[in-house]
This record gives sequence, C-alpha cells and structure tokens, in this order.
Amino acid sequence: MNRLFQYVALLLFNTLVLQAKAQLSPALLRGLLQDSSFVANAGMQHAQLVQQFYGQTDYKIAWMNNAGLKHRQVLLRDVQLAGDLGLETSNYRLQPPASFATGAPMKNMLDSATTELLLTDAALHFYGDVRYGSQLPSFNFDGIKYKPDRTPMVALLSASIAKDDLTHFLAAAEPADVAYVGLKQWLRYFNALIRHSDFSEVTISAKNSDGSNKALVEKLMQLRILDSASAINFEGSLAPKIKVAQALLGLQPDGVLGPSTLRAMNVPIQQRIEAIKVALNYMRWMGSMQHRNPHIVVNLPSASLQLYQNGKPVFDSKIIAGKPNTPTPALSSTITEVILYPYWTVPQSIATKELLPKIKRNISYLEQNNFQVLNRQGKLLDPHSINWQSLSTANFPYTIRQSTGCDNSLGLVKLNFANPFSVYLHDTPAKTLFSTYRRFYSHGCVRVARAAELAALVAKEHRFQIDSVLNAGCLHQQQPIVLAASQPMNVYIIYSTVWFDVDGRITFYDDVYNKLKAPASSLNTAVFNANAGAVR
Repeated sequence: MNRLFQYVALLLFNTLVLQAKAQLSPALLRGLLQDSSFVANAGMQHAQLVQQFYGQTDYKIAWMNNAGLKHRQVLLRDVQLAGDLGLETSNYRLQPPASFATGAPMKNMLDSATTELLLTDAALHFYGDVRYGSQLPSFNFDGIKYKPDRTPMVALLSASIAKDDLTHFLAAAEPADVAYVGLKQWLRYFNALIRHSDFSEVTISAKNSDGSNKALVEKLMQLRILDSASAINFEGSLAPKIKVAQALLGLQPDGVLGPSTLRAMNVPIQQRIEAIKVALNYMRWMGSMQHRNPHIVVNLPSASLQLYQNGKPVFDSKIIAGKPNTPTPALSSTITEVILYPYWTVPQSIATKELLPKIKRNISYLEQNNFQVLNRQGKLLDPHSINWQSLSTANFPYTIRQSTGCDNSLGLVKLNFANPFSVYLHDTPAKTLFSTYRRFYSHGCVRVARAAELAALVAKEHRFQIDSVLNAGCLHQQQPIVLAASQPMNVYIIYSTVWFDVDGRITFYDDVYNKLKAPASSLNTAVFNANAGAVR
C-alpha cells in the first residue's frame, strides 16, 4: 500500500473512532504532496510551486475550509475575467462542482484535499500568467533565453491569503502602466462588441467618404470613432473621422480611403483581439525583466525603438526595418560594443545579386560608391585586376566592403550584438526615409533615426568621443573606432501589430510580414547569410 492510501486510511480511521465529521488536515496535504505518484497524476501544472506554497505555509488549508470560501469565490471571479485580460479561462482547469462556490462539503477528504491543491495550482498559474505572461515570446534567435522566475508569486499569494485580502490581488498582479491599461480597455471593448447579438464583421468596398457609405460608418463605430447617436442619418464628409482612424491605424492621416486605409480598416475585429493578446503578453514578459536594466525593445510593425530603465521607456526612436521579402528577424541578444565610422561588409547575396551586375556594366561603380574589394585572406585588391565578367553568384571569391564616409550605408554609428543573421542597429545617411509612415526598406538590419544618441546611452563612458564624431561629421576613409558598451545591454526585437509610444498612446499597425495570417515557420530566415557579412 503506498503512502497516499496509508494517510487516507489513517485519517478515515481516526474519523470513525471519533465519530466526527471528516475534516481536511495539514497532515493529509503534506502526505499527498510528498507522494510522488499522487503529484504526478493529480493534474497540477505547477506542482513544484504548489509544493513550495504549502512548505512555506506549514501546509495550512487555504481554500477548502470556512475561511477559504471567500478566497474560492474571489479566485473563480478573477479567472472568469481571463478573456478580458488576454488569457484563456480554459487554461486554468478550474471546473469545480456546482456546490463548490457555496461551501457545501465535498464527498470525502481525498476529494477535498485534491481540490485544495488544484485550486492552489490554478491560482499560481492564473495570477502568474497575469504578472509574467502566459507564454514566452517567439524568437528566430534567442540569445538571452530569459524565462521569468515565478517563485515570487508563491510568497505573494500566501501572504495575501494569510491577510485574508485576496480581493485586490488581481489588480496588484497586473502591470500598472498606462499602455497596459489602454490595451486592456481595447480588449474589453472588442470582446463586448463581438459578443453582441447584432455584431458582424464589416468590409468596406466603396471609396466614398460620406454618410452614404454605410460600411464605413459601421466600421468607424466599431473603432470607437463614431458613436451610434452621431452615426444615425450622418450627412456630410467623414474625412475628419477617417483621419482619426488613420492615426489609430498607423497611417498618414490624409482623410482619403486609399488602398492602405481600406486594407487597415478591413482587418477583422477578431484579428485585432488576437493582436492585443500578443501585445499584453509581451508587456507582462517585459515587466518581469525590470531587474535586467536597461534594455532596448525594437517592435517591427510599429518601426519603433524604446530604451527601458526601471520598467519605463526613457528613450525612443523611429527605425527602418527589413522589407517584406528581407524581413528583420525577431531575436534577443546583448549589445556589447559601439563602432564609430563602421565598415559595411556587403553580404554575399547582395554583392552577387545586386552589385555584381552593376560592376560588370561599369567598374567605376565601386569607386563612386566607396567600395573596396578584398580576397579571402582579407587583403585589399585593385578592382581593375579582376576579371569581373567571369564572376557569377556561384563563383565569387571576394568580399566587397564599403569604406567609411558620407555615403557609407551604415552612417557613422553601429551597435553590435551577437546573432546568426549578421543583423544590428545602425545609423544611415538616408535620413529622409524616417519621415515616411511605412518604414520597411532595409535588407534586414535596423536603421535607427537617433543612432548616435542611442550609442551615447549604451556607451556612456565614451559619450565625449561619440559627441566628437557627431561634430566632426563623416570623414572619408576614417578607420573604425570600437567602443565597449558601459554595461551589456539586452536588445529584444519583437513582432506586435498593436503597440504604444512613450506616452502610452495605442496604435494598430499593418501585419507587414504576414505573421498573423501564416505559421511562424513560414517567415523564412534563410534570406540572412550569417557567414557573408552584415545586411543593412
């Protein structure tokens, strides 16, 4: 007879002897949690955390006694809110019998003890997801491998139950910043919208921007830009409202129902809901990284970068990301150095497919664009000594490197971090592109509008030297200067089609890489040649 049945038999025997109603005891909980067979088969998702919880509380009953009735009711209420928090109620396996919330007794002590442990498991799982996120971000390369430590939730939950104050625990577990609150409000609104009996997805096909375009009016109501009262018998131009919608959707606010605006406005509400869930998960995961300060977050669909300190964005910049056919990969890594006056080592794929045809037509293309040619040993060669016409994508034993200068594709600053795609953050001479709304022009690297300012924050001890570079401007044929980061700074390149600025303002963006409409595996990372220099 295993230990589980020994404990149950002993306690049942004592009950019969005393002719008293069976009561759940700490001894039974201790015995169950020390029984490996029971723990393995009880259906707990966080068994180790449950064991820690009761070890810290000396196996006191938390849920299945008179005092715990209120705790059970609060937990049930909170888990029912999971859908409006971007979580799935079914994940927490909290399906008690009908008598559960009323305090009616369970059939026997074993049922009562099992339910007690499963409630603790569900609570640690649910409140842990609220605080830390329900899943880890999906990266093409994860150099940090950061996984939130959930053990603090054990002490937080046990302390709240001990103080008989679980009522406000959910609010305390959630992130408190403005952007999180805004995302949650949008999610609650969209959930209520699609649950309404007369809801249907709307597709705008007509391009007229007045009240006769009923689909447009309906979509503007769904996006909370028109209320139902003002939409009735609306006359006149809706161009001002379309501008508001365009700003919400990350588009240039011109008031015209052009192709981009129609495509963005016709994104189904259900897809918006899924996008908000992704963003909420990122925010929770990022919030748990506050002790890993500072860190940089690059969000690709919003083409934006933010530097966080103590959980707050203290610096932001526009970026230019990869084109849809050369997408910037989602990754995590650590910036270790800043390079002033960097070379651009042209990836082999770009050198052979894009530059080689131009060189064959006119060898002076190399000199005009400040390119150098190196052999496999890294020695500089005279371009005129090479038979360019004999070369091809399959036969190209050279490296092309762009030297420093005003026309260098990396500008004046490069921030290096390890990854297999040879992707990094860098400056650019093409500053005018940052004024556009849809900033996806690169071969995969991330061009940063405020690259020099970011470099000064990463390499704070070298701020004077960085400032000197800015003052000197682009020097032709200047040797690269390598500066160590003042401290290793993590960088996370993520993909979320709803995001926020430093003021917490929420914007919905285009799914530029079609990641929400296709499996993540379809985002082919083979376009990045890790062994042929860096993309830009």
